[in-house]
Order: sequence, then C-alpha cells, then structure tokens
Amino acid sequence: MSEFLEWRREKILPPFQNFAAQLARWKNKPTGTQLADALRKFWSEMKVEPTLERWSLAGPEKSSIVNRQSSIHLTVWNK
Repeated sequence: MSEFLEWRREKILPPFQNFAAQLARWKNKPTGTQLADALRKFWSEMKVEPTLERWSLAGPEKSSIVNRQSSIHLTVWNK
C-alpha cells in the first residue's frame, strides 16, 4: 500500500511544485496574464483537459450524477 501511495505522491506533487515555483518567480504577485499562463501549464501537467473530456463523454450507463458532473466540468473547461 505504501508503494502505491508513494507512486501517487510522486505523480501528483511535481505539478503543484512547478506551479508554486512559477508564482515565486513573480514574488507571488503575478499579473493576470502570468497567472493565467501558470494555471494553463498546471492544468496541462495535471492532464485536466483529457480528464474533463473523458468525463463529458461518459455514456448513458453512468449515473445521472456522473453525467451532471461531467457537463459541469466541461462548462468549466470551456470557460
């Protein structure tokens, strides 16, 4: 179990560290454009787009809660 958790930690932690380092470069006071760029990079590293797309394509065999959440996530991604 601990190996699994360590593997997850190693996979999840770097995008957060990179995001924090990006913000630190701007002394934690990024402009709107800088923040948007940093968030885009963070979302890319976290593979947010493919995950939201996969959720949005969930078939009718999924529960209505999952389908409702999928449409919400897709809306967030589109914004």
